[in-house]
Amino acid sequence: MKPRTAAVLILNRLNNNLQNCDREIDRIARQENFFHSDRQLLHNIIKGVIQNLSYIDFLISLTYKKNIKKLERTVLNLMRVGIYQAMLLKIPSYAAVFETVEAAKEICNLEVAKLINAVLRNLPDRTQIERELSRLPEIKRLSVEYSHPKWLTTKWIQQFGKEEAIELLRFNNSVYHPTFRHNPAVISWEKLKEMLLEQDLNIKETHLNGFHFFHTDNPARLLKSNIFKNRFCSVQDLSQALPVFLLNPAENETVLDCCAGPGGKTTLIAQLVRNIKVYANDISLRRLTLLKNELKLLKLKNVELLKLDAAKSRFPRIDKVLIDAPCTATGTIVKNVDIRWNRTPVDLKNLPELQISTLENMAQHIKNSGVIVYCTCSLEHEENWAVVDRFLQKHKEFKVEPAWNLIDKKYCDERGAISIIPHRHKMTGSFAVRLIKYNGQK
Repeated sequence: MKPRTAAVLILNRLNNNLQNCDREIDRIARQENFFHSDRQLLHNIIKGVIQNLSYIDFLISLTYKKNIKKLERTVLNLMRVGIYQAMLLKIPSYAAVFETVEAAKEICNLEVAKLINAVLRNLPDRTQIERELSRLPEIKRLSVEYSHPKWLTTKWIQQFGKEEAIELLRFNNSVYHPTFRHNPAVISWEKLKEMLLEQDLNIKETHLNGFHFFHTDNPARLLKSNIFKNRFCSVQDLSQALPVFLLNPAENETVLDCCAGPGGKTTLIAQLVRNIKVYANDISLRRLTLLKNELKLLKLKNVELLKLDAAKSRFPRIDKVLIDAPCTATGTIVKNVDIRWNRTPVDLKNLPELQISTLENMAQHIKNSGVIVYCTCSLEHEENWAVVDRFLQKHKEFKVEPAWNLIDKKYCDERGAISIIPHRHKMTGSFAVRLIKYNGQK
């Protein structure tokens, strides 16, 4: 099976339920024993089609001239794969057409192959595309051009203003470069940097709270290297590390990461302070298994795993708790391209109820003078300050400690929370508030 054929079959299988696309890509690539180049092409096509879905379907509609919703799923996905290669991946048009037609013959039949050939050979030019886009109402045009759902495009324009919203939409469609976190427990930064340079990996680094975070020009090579396999570094966006630094764990404390899987924040806590008791909880066994494996690779032994419901279960008494709450994750669309299609306005009604329940439950387990850091990777007010304000109205014993007491002010909003906005800070988004309990019972 060729990568383009595999891409169509994966898109068929996902059928707009795009949450598991990474696992499907990995499964098919292993099953077909793809070489690295084929695996990378498969990954690029799947992610690219999902990232540009509205725009691609708009281009299909300009050429096909009929209701594309009536197309059989396989035929539609063949068109999507072909158009993505020709128009966005910049593969030569003749090659994109030929390979997609061959995939159509393999999956379907000659008649479908002829249809695919006709559509791909008559794609509109840039002038025609711009003309047709300009005829759409503004919100619809932006939604199509940047491939975000109309409801979210509308919401962000109201929240950020039109110009900033466009910057955010554009940033979400840029190429995501993973960030790596140096592991100072097993190797010095100087030695790690030397090893990276020996493998011709150029890096751009940021130093924060004793840790080095860095990008490399070839992350795929690093992820396959012994440097990564030996966990001299691990993957973590700087924006996702900031809530841990806001938690500020200290020697001899008991800390709970109550929604811990797959473990980036837990492992950072354990690396920051060796003489500390860390409970890592998650309701998902799969995510706990991933965390357990990561702890083993990082040689961290000061973490105890729990499988409890953070919103309901009883926990040990703790000094500090990190609530990395389940959320819409709209701040991570640049790396999780499917999120834009997997979220609805209903989520902004349902998720805050779970978030406030988790905060309420954790408040019962915090010692006097203890700390809760509530964080999300959402950009939405409904999941961030609205949840915190609702909690504070009921729990007068908790007060906000401004994040700028511990974190560079450039990462903070005017009310004292960490507020990472992707297009402003050029990283995935996050929100975090530090709450101190002053008058609770020990």
